[in-house]
Amino acid sequence: MEDANRPETHRDLNDPSFLPMFVSEAFCLLAERRNQLESDGVSSEAMKPLFLKCLDYAGKMQLFRTPQVCQEARQAVEDTPLTKFEQTALLNLCPSNIEEAKRLIPSLEMTEEATGERRIPDDVLEAIVDRIQTIRDHQ
Repeated sequence: MEDANRPETHRDLNDPSFLPMFVSEAFCLLAERRNQLESDGVSSEAMKPLFLKCLDYAGKMQLFRTPQVCQEARQAVEDTPLTKFEQTALLNLCPSNIEEAKRLIPSLEMTEEATGERRIPDDVLEAIVDRIQTIRDHQ
């Protein structure tokens, strides 16, 4: 059994063609689809119950309110040493500091085997977490 806390477990998630979606992005897409269906004359009652449950859940769990804010949040984690799994987890969980981030996402504390250095230095992780919090606070 693979350990989900180890970055190498996330290797499939790092395929360049794969972009895991965080909950707020999912909500924006589902809400857009609902609006398209409604404009096509489809009532809420005619929509599939699973679609409506997913929309409801994503609406309750979303932390970023608009597609523009979602895009800004996504950009805050791109081009960082984070794996795609870690990027998505940070955007879903929005930890308030790096200690909380490391408790919630243990792979953030991993070290490089060859050097013994942290894979993601604390100052880099702190800058990412702070940027996410700033985006969330100013939406």
